[in-house]
Amino acid sequence: MTQALESEVLDLLGIGLSVHDASGTIVHANAAGREAAEAPIEALVTRGGAPLLAADAPLAVALRDDRNVRDVVLGFPSDGGHRWVAVSAFARRAADGSRSVLCTYTDVSEPEARVDDAVSATARSNQRFEAAVQALHEGLVIRGDGGHITYANPAASRILTGTRPMVGAEVSTTSWPLVDESGARLAPEDLPIERTARTGEPCENVVVGVGPTGDAPRRWIRVSSACIAGPRDTSAGVVATFSDITDLRAANAEAEEAHERLRRITETLPGVIYQYRVDDDGTFAFPFAAGMTREFIGLTPEEITRDGDLGWSRMHEEDRERVQARIARSQVTLEVFDDTFRLTDGQRWRHVRVRGAPERLPRGTLWTAIMLDVTGEHDLSEALRRAQRREAMGDLAAGLAHNLNNMLAVVLPNIEEAQASPAEASALLVDAASATRRAADLVRQLLYIARGDTRSQGETCDLGLVTDDVVALCRRIFDPAIKLRLVRSGGAARVRGSAAHLQQVVLNLCLNARDAVTGVEGARIDVRLTGDASRVVVSVEDNGCGMDAATLQRLGDLFFTTKEPGRGTGLGLATVLQTLRDVDGTLDVRSEPGRGATFAISVPRAEGPGAGDSEGP
Repeated sequence: MTQALESEVLDLLGIGLSVHDASGTIVHANAAGREAAEAPIEALVTRGGAPLLAADAPLAVALRDDRNVRDVVLGFPSDGGHRWVAVSAFARRAADGSRSVLCTYTDVSEPEARVDDAVSATARSNQRFEAAVQALHEGLVIRGDGGHITYANPAASRILTGTRPMVGAEVSTTSWPLVDESGARLAPEDLPIERTARTGEPCENVVVGVGPTGDAPRRWIRVSSACIAGPRDTSAGVVATFSDITDLRAANAEAEEAHERLRRITETLPGVIYQYRVDDDGTFAFPFAAGMTREFIGLTPEEITRDGDLGWSRMHEEDRERVQARIARSQVTLEVFDDTFRLTDGQRWRHVRVRGAPERLPRGTLWTAIMLDVTGEHDLSEALRRAQRREAMGDLAAGLAHNLNNMLAVVLPNIEEAQASPAEASALLVDAASATRRAADLVRQLLYIARGDTRSQGETCDLGLVTDDVVALCRRIFDPAIKLRLVRSGGAARVRGSAAHLQQVVLNLCLNARDAVTGVEGARIDVRLTGDASRVVVSVEDNGCGMDAATLQRLGDLFFTTKEPGRGTGLGLATVLQTLRDVDGTLDVRSEPGRGATFAISVPRAEGPGAGDSEGP
């Protein structure tokens, strides 16, 4: 190959080449070699101090030590800076013993520029990181190898010292007053950052109290620390982060105090406070329960909140359907739930009263309720009923004796006359039989009331039949001078409640009306049975002496009576009110002195068939 062709081929290469003799003089160089240095290679090798001939330059080393040198980056002067070139030199020895060196040149300026860009990007990232750390609400400090703080962001100084600088301070000799979570003095070497520096182990969420300093209150911080270089490697120092939990700690303390107050209240309350939730899909639960749960139903609050079915299992089965129906009604109307039912603790039954306020939730309803033991009140109510029944029976016995005497006055003479006059016996015995039947009917009605069952929960009856029986009985025992009238209107009169109890209510009102009209000219008592779609109303109106405002205010008080001594105990209306409360009934009284009185009871209608349904209102 001719020298010209060889030179042309070498100029086509992308890598720069130059060949030097033993003195360093260029024998040949291609175009890329000259371009890499941006100057004639002859000028570079002949110029004193040129990079290629510097003592540690690849060409000089290859000529001096007769060895190869690879990829040494050299900076060649260029406009506005340097052009960076990777130079390699390869020592050569010919067959005749002559020496030469082949140099190669690769432009690496662009990779260096990329390194510069990466350095610049790293610097910008560090700036952003520094800005973020400076803006943190959490404190951050770095402890160096010597035990001094080498970095602290503004939050760290604000939380720990207020305004004093922290960088340069020695952690182990800090003058900050430190305490542990219990308030005991904490030595600096026990701080999380010092423990990590000593052991290499991280610390997490350690609570430390700082201060008080001067008038400033003590601050509580939560600290975590770790080695920067990795677990157990303290060579790069230790970083600690911490946050101020003073307000959170105070809020927790206040919540605990409030919880303790509630606990003390529930422990002294003679009942149970609880919450009951029913979701729209029908599931239910007791989210909260406190108080005398064990005494009432033999369960702890935790057992009730864990399994709602346990609470329902302690309710009397005769009450469960009614209570569930009232809960469903309260869920729809958002009216306060108020009911009395029976619960057991596994040993005995209690009567409890529950009053709960409903609250609509996004997917259900929540009642917050209180439950009180009303067993004593229930027993007293039953005792009042029995006492009032005895009082009513006394009045009935007097009327019964009078009417039986009148009937016997017909029966006995007729029988005696029949015995004396056999021919006229038939007509006489008819009159005697009629009087006997009236007496038997009177006794039957009296026994119907006297033997009434005291159980009323879950029962239904026809208030129309109850009213008919009471009015029929009163017509027989009242003074014939009293005009007693029954007026009925409306449809069926089925209501929830015991027939015996409601008979006692209506009878009480009629007996009171009789006492009010006794001695009044044109004495009159009107008993009316009316109602609407939801309630049945029985009113007893008289034209007697009436009552003033003071008397009206005391109606229903135990042992309060306007009757003469020996004629009343003051238990009648008290028993009426208790019976009406048991059946969700109400009593309305209107009266004025000299203008008589009207007592009206209103009782909710019952669904479904009842005992003794009538065809009346």
